[in-house]
Amino acid sequence: MSWPAVYVVMDDDVLDQLAGWHLPADDGLLYAAVESSGLAVGPTRSYRIVLDRWGALGIDSMLAGGPGFALSRMLAGADKCRLGAGHAAVLVDVRRRRLLFHYSTVALAGGGGLGASHVDFRLGLLALLSRIWEGWQVDWAWRGDLDLAEHIGLVEDFRQPLEDPRRLWPGVHEDQTVVMVRTGAEVRVWSTMSTAIGAFLHGPSLVDGVDGGVDERELTAMPAGGLYLDPHRREMDWWTTGTTEGWDASAAAAERWPGWRAQFLRDDFSRFFARWAPAVDLPVQPLRGLAGLRHRLNSPGAEHRYGTDRWELLQVALTELQARSHVWGYE
Repeated sequence: MSWPAVYVVMDDDVLDQLAGWHLPADDGLLYAAVESSGLAVGPTRSYRIVLDRWGALGIDSMLAGGPGFALSRMLAGADKCRLGAGHAAVLVDVRRRRLLFHYSTVALAGGGGLGASHVDFRLGLLALLSRIWEGWQVDWAWRGDLDLAEHIGLVEDFRQPLEDPRRLWPGVHEDQTVVMVRTGAEVRVWSTMSTAIGAFLHGPSLVDGVDGGVDERELTAMPAGGLYLDPHRREMDWWTTGTTEGWDASAAAAERWPGWRAQFLRDDFSRFFARWAPAVDLPVQPLRGLAGLRHRLNSPGAEHRYGTDRWELLQVALTELQARSHVWGYE
């Protein structure tokens, strides 16, 4: 089993390095790692896809090296393919100075473990990238590969119907999804092993709860996503630190939640809990996330891999973020 990432390379500045590749010169320099999806790439397309069979395991360490380091790693992809099947997606547009990415937590954890909940680790990584990629627009790809496809003009090729919802298995809170259902004056809470979008696709049937789920009264660990349902008002809010897995949230809500006011809060779990469960003490630990990130980035050989100057810059950035973690609003 491998954890692949697929890179799409486009730019006139690198044509000499990409002999025989027919690439346009007006779209900027793009690298896209495309997750398994309906994105078809035919022989007439004006770009080439390169596969990195283990790239998804170290997307964080690659991006933490900054634009130049990430560029050199992406160009090193050796295996050519026509259809991506990866667990991470990264797009770097040099001319527009934009970084757009997402990754599978399962794949990233497979690259040595996170040492923290997904929420804590992701908070640290996004904060670090905003420092290392200073002057760039750093964005999470909320719709997954659909956001990358839109950037390179392949949205129509990428469109896919909503899949049938999968069974929701009960699970613990950490890195999973919490479902909150208001019944009169009470709010019932379940946790499920599903992703947030996986639970979302079930529609109003979520009111009946998770099969075999246990009614929870407090969060013992931080989930990676959540949904709140008020059947009386026909309201539903949801958030995730993952993606919508290629679907547009508004279109999916119209199909799966007809007649409901469905609001996608992206990763704003603070707003979600402040509105629907203000008494909940959120177990968010950004310092733990930064510690997990530092451990991964300082793996054996890291200084040699990054180069001394870049490695020292990375240590300074991590130390400053740890000293200023209180600005995120969590202790």
